[in-house]
Amino acid sequence: MINRVSRCFKRPYSLPSHFSNPSSVPPQYGQHQPSELPKPVEEGTQQNKSQETFQDKTNERNNESSLKELSSVVAMCALAYIAIDNYNNRIRLEKLNNDSNAISLKTLQLQQANFLNAKKKQDMVMIEERKEANRRNFKMGLHIALLRKQLKEAGIEPAGIDVATREYESSVRADSSVKHVSGQVLWLDDSSGKYNDN
Repeated sequence: MINRVSRCFKRPYSLPSHFSNPSSVPPQYGQHQPSELPKPVEEGTQQNKSQETFQDKTNERNNESSLKELSSVVAMCALAYIAIDNYNNRIRLEKLNNDSNAISLKTLQLQQANFLNAKKKQDMVMIEERKEANRRNFKMGLHIALLRKQLKEAGIEPAGIDVATREYESSVRADSSVKHVSGQVLWLDDSSGKYNDN
């Protein structure tokens, strides 16, 4: 359509020749020049047909060109829509990915903090149990030393290490429970008779 209009403006227009040359005046309506004879009717109809076919062809070409232009405009609009849609989807997915990464990082930091807190508590419990065990062992060792001293002052020979080792293997029991962080808990079996007064 635009091409057709531009072609019309590009075509050069010239004035009729009888304005520049007064001797060549066109004949009036109904008059013929002597050299010209009226053309037969068939020749006029053939010329009209050829003009009509030429006009039909030009119309078809113009229609084809306008259809091509329309289809190219539609294709460009479709490509622009697809490009904008892809861009929007990419932006949305990048934002979703960034949000997911931030949530994962925050969750990982929270899990690490929980793990470090639990480990710290476990270490504190273990230190307290070891302190308590060391105090108990020291008190027991001091008590044993005082008892041995009393026995020697009374003239009684205290039992040796071999006897104590045999008694340990036969009468002492161990608890390997998970609730005790620092290790086993030991106790003396009631059936050993060591608690009974003679």
